Amino acid sequence: MYLYMNTPQKSLVIILYIIITLIFVYTYYYLAQLNTCECFIKNEKYSVNIEFMKFFQVLEIFLFTLYVGMMVFFNSKIVKKKMKTPLPLLLSTISLALLIGINGYMSYNVFNLYNNIKEDCACSSGFFKYFVYYEGIVSFINVLRFVEIFGLIILVFLFNMLK
Repeated sequence: MYLYMNTPQKSLVIILYIIITLIFVYTYYYLAQLNTCECFIKNEKYSVNIEFMKFFQVLEIFLFTLYVGMMVFFNSKIVKKKMKTPLPLLLSTISLALLIGINGYMSYNVFNLYNNIKEDCACSSGFFKYFVYYEGIVSFINVLRFVEIFGLIILVFLFNMLK
């Protein structure tokens, strides 16, 4: 079942997509500058994989673009008439599953990043560190949701086997 989006809704989705993508891009640049931040590098008590965090940003931009593209493109009347395939749903599900799959490691790295940043370190105390913290919190919540859903699926299968 498809829900049709009208033109104002599509426009709003595209505007929000642009804003969120810009936040992702600037967060990527913040992480890139941490590699050259002397006071951050000296204070690395906990292992922080900045390269993975940068990769996570790029992957998140790609998957977010794919997901929004599926919402906007495959939600038109023309495509609905021509395509009788579950491809959009499959691609959306795969993109969301990939996002959930890497969230655990991202939240771990954000926690370590939080512990490494000193308050007196000017180059690591940028505004976008809060977006990184936010991503870490959301990543952790996604992991918890995934584990809960997986547990519920296992319980359903167990109860069905006991019948």
